[in-house]
Parts: sequence; structure tokens; C-alpha cells
Amino acid sequence: DKPVSSTKPKAISSTPTLDSYQGPLLSTDTNTAVLCAKKVGGGRLFEIAAMLQNKEKLSEGRLGMGYHLLQQSFVAEYCLWTHVVSSFGFAPTKDNFTRYELPPQFELFAKWVTKQLDPAHKESALSKSPAARSMAWCTVSNAYAVFRRKHREVLLPLVEYAVVDISSAERTEVKQAAVTFLYNVALHQGQDTKKKSDDDQAVSDLQVSMLCTCLDGIMDEQDSVTQLRRLLVAARLLRNETREEKNATTNEPVASLIRDLGFDQSIRDLASPETDVGKLASDVAQLLDSN
Repeated sequence: DKPVSSTKPKAISSTPTLDSYQGPLLSTDTNTAVLCAKKVGGGRLFEIAAMLQNKEKLSEGRLGMGYHLLQQSFVAEYCLWTHVVSSFGFAPTKDNFTRYELPPQFELFAKWVTKQLDPAHKESALSKSPAARSMAWCTVSNAYAVFRRKHREVLLPLVEYAVVDISSAERTEVKQAAVTFLYNVALHQGQDTKKKSDDDQAVSDLQVSMLCTCLDGIMDEQDSVTQLRRLLVAARLLRNETREEKNATTNEPVASLIRDLGFDQSIRDLASPETDVGKLASDVAQLLDSN
């Protein structure tokens, strides 16, 4: 047997397409705030909606008021509201993702929407309406990106349901939104575990589930946006993040799993300088070859 090398993985030379996706993917449609206010019909909501549409930062009092007024409203409107609050209520930036405290209603919403997104819950409004289901995924995706440190344990169970929607949802918008949630989870998986020692960097069950969902059958994915985001999930799990991108290295346990399952060949087959998916696949192939 060959001796195990003790040298550190070499730095990745260049992954320009992957490097262009530095932060979380956030849904940013402010018009939904106005639609929500019109459907619910609360006079004060129009004032709050206008502030959101103009990308003004909300005070805690106004934010709490919005949650209170919508506490009993229909699921689609509540999803819309939380979606725009996550997007613009706190105006997060790439370089300063300050974790703000949400009103206690948010945790109740997170638990409730987890139950509603359960694929086994066939009678839920989120099972009957693809539009509402898509918006729900946008909501929890934004929330995880912005508020994960305080609500991570509440939101992580949704990974299982996102996996189901990516694999079996009939509507493209649902698949796109579900895989966006997985990307934001994958992005923070790397950030949360980057300080672990090499001995601790085993591939978790969560990572295995995400990798298999996003890479299995990726060649057959018909929607280019979904295909790109599926590949982004794998890329973020594959790369060990550092403060300086030029010093990033490959997560070898993840790379080994990808090779063992034969997904590396699909990635190489996708590689091309002609499309965004092809360029990203070239970057991911380089990650696999960098050890």
C-alpha cells in the first residue's frame, strides 16, 4: 500500500465562475410586498409595504406590526410577507451579514411552514399551490441566509423536503426555489466547518444527501437555472473556504465521495467554455483535480 501523504492540499489556481457566486442567493422581488398588503387589506400594511418596496430599513416596531397583522392570514400572503422582510427588512450586504433578532412570530412561522412543506402533507396549501410553494422556499431560503445563527436548527429539517422537491417537483419554479435553499445551506456548511481539523472533516449525512440529490441525473436536468444551482451546491460543499479565495482548497472527503459515486464523469461531461453551466463544471472539475 502507498503511504498516506501528509502534505496539505495545493491551492486551487483559478475558479472564476464559482468565485462570482460569493454570497447567498437571495430573492429580491419587492413588488410582492404591495401585493400582500392589497390582499390582506390592512391600511398600515400599505405604509410598511411602501417602505419595503423603496428598500427602506424597517424599525423593530414596524416589523413586529407587520407580523402581528398577518398572523392569521392565508399561507400564501404570509409567505410573501416573510419573503420580502427577509430580502429587504434588514438590507443585508455581501460583506456585512449582521444577524438581527426577529420577532418571536418568525420561529412559529418557521415551524409551521416546515409542517406545510412536508411532501406527505398533501392537503396543505403549499402542496396545492405551486406558486405558494415556490414562494415558501424563497422565504425560508432568504431566512436561512440572513438569520441562520439564531434559527438554524428550526430551518435545517427543511433540507429533507427540498431534496424531494428537487427530485420530483413538476413545476420548474418550485425546483429552482428549493435548490436555492440548498445552496444557501451548502454555502454556510463550508463556513461553519472550515475550522475543523482534517480528522473531523468526515462527510455528514446532510452533505451526502445534498450531494446525491444535486449530482444524480444532473446531465438530464432540462432547466439551465436549476442545473446551474445544483452544480453550485456541489461546488460549495467541495471547496474549503478561506478568507482569501486564492488559498481555497478542496475538501478531500467530499471529492472522494463524488469520485466513488461516479459523479465526477458527469461533471467533466458538462464542462464547456460555451455556457455558464459548462464554465462552472470546468471549475468543479478543477476542484476535483486539485489534490
